[in-house]
Amino acid sequence: MKAEILAILLLFLIGVYGDTRNCYKCNDEVDPLKSDCWNNTAKDGAIGVEIVSCEYACFSETFQSGGDWWYVTKGCSKGSCAGSNNCNGPHWGKCMKCCKGDLCNTEAPGTAVRVTVSITLSIVALVVARFL
Repeated sequence: MKAEILAILLLFLIGVYGDTRNCYKCNDEVDPLKSDCWNNTAKDGAIGVEIVSCEYACFSETFQSGGDWWYVTKGCSKGSCAGSNNCNGPHWGKCMKCCKGDLCNTEAPGTAVRVTVSITLSIVALVVARFL
């Protein structure tokens, strides 16, 4: 019985976390630090922010030069997504972070790291724990 439940759970997770995910998509090159794309991506009614379905991964990217932030952009990667190593300390150049969770690209890279927990996965884990 436990094996069947685990098999069903695995099939459910493959279906939920299969090939697509939702990502935030936005861009601001005028005043990135004050934009909803930088600060309030997940807020209802965020200006210039949309939710799109993505095949691969979500990303968040910023660019800084000479102490000024030039842009922030978020969206879907076009293939496998490789983040940059330029996201720690003073940011000079492009900083890019990739993630594969649903709506995982809320934070601008180089800012405070936010751990995203899937509510669906948590509920499934509770159900499985009850049967074990």
